[in-house]
Amino acid sequence: MSDWAPLLFRYEHLVNLNDAVLPTPALSRATVWSGLCARAIAPQLYDESISACEIQGGAPLLMRSYRRHSTTIKDEVRLDPLGQVTFVTLIPAEFRGSALRIRIEEPDDSSLLLHFVYELRGRGAAPAEPEAAALRGAYTNADAAFVARLRELAAG
Repeated sequence: MSDWAPLLFRYEHLVNLNDAVLPTPALSRATVWSGLCARAIAPQLYDESISACEIQGGAPLLMRSYRRHSTTIKDEVRLDPLGQVTFVTLIPAEFRGSALRIRIEEPDDSSLLLHFVYELRGRGAAPAEPEAAALRGAYTNADAAFVARLRELAAG
């Protein structure tokens, strides 16, 4: 989109959900998809800093407005059934077009992965390496927390 801010930073990584080394029950694709849908529809289940969320529309395209601390964020969420969820920031304007894509991947019968792709847009300069490393760490930690909460909700 022409009114999106320039791409400043991109980060992607994989999370293996059913690693045989981990002492956790295996998750099914359907369970993971339900968790991704819940993250779109009720984000406060996965992020306690979100105090309110309003949703307009319905699958496959949702428009959300939510509060995180003192900031109102508006985004668009595209649900591609059993495959991918894409979150695109609309407001605040300085991050318009920033995106998070989470795709379910099954490279073989025993593997179930989440592929996270972050694209940070903005009007400033691209982050220097120390800040980029901090962003990668923050995104990785947030995704680990999401998976932990997904497992908790699936078990409960």
